[in-house]
Amino acid sequence: MPLKICLFNPAFDRNLDTVERLQATYWHVFRLAEALCDLGHDVAIIQAFAEQGEFVVGRVTMYTLVASTKVPGGAGSTFEVTDYAAGIRLMQHLNPDVVHLFGIALESPLRAIGEWTASAGKIMTISFHGGAPRRNPLARYKQRRNRRAVHAAFFSADNFARQWRALLPADALIRLAPELSSPFDGKPSSEAREQLGIDGGPVFAWCGRLHPLKDPLTMLRGFTRIIAFAPQASLLMAYQTTELLDEIQEFLADRAELARKVRLLGRLEHKDVEALFSASDFYLAASHREYGGNALVEAMSCGCVPVVTDIPSFRELTRRVPGASLYTAGNPAALAETVRLALDTDIDKASRAVKQAFNRHLSYAALAKIYSEEFQSL
Repeated sequence: MPLKICLFNPAFDRNLDTVERLQATYWHVFRLAEALCDLGHDVAIIQAFAEQGEFVVGRVTMYTLVASTKVPGGAGSTFEVTDYAAGIRLMQHLNPDVVHLFGIALESPLRAIGEWTASAGKIMTISFHGGAPRRNPLARYKQRRNRRAVHAAFFSADNFARQWRALLPADALIRLAPELSSPFDGKPSSEAREQLGIDGGPVFAWCGRLHPLKDPLTMLRGFTRIIAFAPQASLLMAYQTTELLDEIQEFLADRAELARKVRLLGRLEHKDVEALFSASDFYLAASHREYGGNALVEAMSCGCVPVVTDIPSFRELTRRVPGASLYTAGNPAALAETVRLALDTDIDKASRAVKQAFNRHLSYAALAKIYSEEFQSL
């Protein structure tokens, strides 16, 4: 049965000064909306922005609300909707069957939207995009109260669901689903390699922050072992932040052979990440913790065979992906051995299997189906 669905994103980066930049940054909201439209639903978006307005984006109408309240504990440029009364008036006008809120940790939108959906007899659902419950008993009481209207919650991994379970209504449905999917279709490998000036192989990609939690040094220590049995291997590293850049450059300076195999690409525009993953045979990750594994999802959408750490979010994302390999975080020897075994397979065949599994289980079509099934069951 087709539903009227309102997707509510209550926060935004204030550096995004145009609707085009807003759409390019929060592509998840728009891609999910389009995929839900493909299933026959009528979808509208309410989105935090610098000004109030109404915009048609493809088949979806986006309504923007002024966001001038700084998000507590968020990045310096992250602001949330200031006037939730305006959001309530919009929802009264739209009269949706379901309101889905992106985010589980912001109290103001949970309280405001929950009060309206409860009084109007509407369905409210939420999705996890980071954050942890408070420890203070009074704060936890308020968190539980602000979530009492939630009918269903989507989590990227079971450990995050367990953290929040006690703060949700006892009858709220819990569903595991990717935090987001990928906007990439993948480029022909030859085209992407020509774009990046890559010859030979196998090619490995790493993409993330140069942060201890991402553990790029363990990944490099593992790659030192990998080139011992795969001397033609190369590693492409794209990074968004530079916390460990000095240590990495020092590590490479002391290892001339490794340095010849590693290219530090720096920060890439998001559109250029597609070429990185399309040019690569394998995606490596050494993370100790991930909320959603966004880079992993994007890599698999381009056919990269994943060799990633055995952490909950990665386990959930790869459990139905043939050829995906997991190893113990912080263990470079385990990384190298896992890669050695992966290299014994038909890489082209494995890449095709990864892409097929992505399309079946992790694409926006698949994600929209998960959401649609839950919405219709409530």
